[in-house]
Amino acid sequence: MHVNDFMIFLCAEMNQLHTPRIQAAWRTVEKWTTYLHSGDIDSILLLFCEKDNAFWGTFASHMRHTRAELRTYYDQFLDCEEITCRISEYSAREITTDIVSFTGIYEFDITKEKGDPMITTLARFTFTIRHNNIDNRWMFVEHHSSLMPENGF
Repeated sequence: MHVNDFMIFLCAEMNQLHTPRIQAAWRTVEKWTTYLHSGDIDSILLLFCEKDNAFWGTFASHMRHTRAELRTYYDQFLDCEEITCRISEYSAREITTDIVSFTGIYEFDITKEKGDPMITTLARFTFTIRHNNIDNRWMFVEHHSSLMPENGF
């Protein structure tokens, strides 16, 4: 599946989401995926709240809270030849009028260096997205991801 196919899949799924708030928050997840594919760390970081942020990366050994700490994680995580992410299952909950939570499973296809075989890794996630009333944006306030047990970790 290519990035464009992935985006079509996400747009088709969006029609099944329940509320305009959930749809608006989901667009933040779509942007995160797009920026991840392109390796655009600066744009990824702008999707995260500057304060009150809790971040557990899929391959992280500790929690991060600041954009500078997130940059360190993404610098390492995206230091590869190619990476794609496919969300295969998820559910959405509108917690309050300005907080939406997504929980699900995604796959990363990672080619570390040119010529290396692609490795597919399953992970689970919980994303909490909060609406920022000041600039009318939905932003990650919590990002938790961990490898699925069947990965052998």
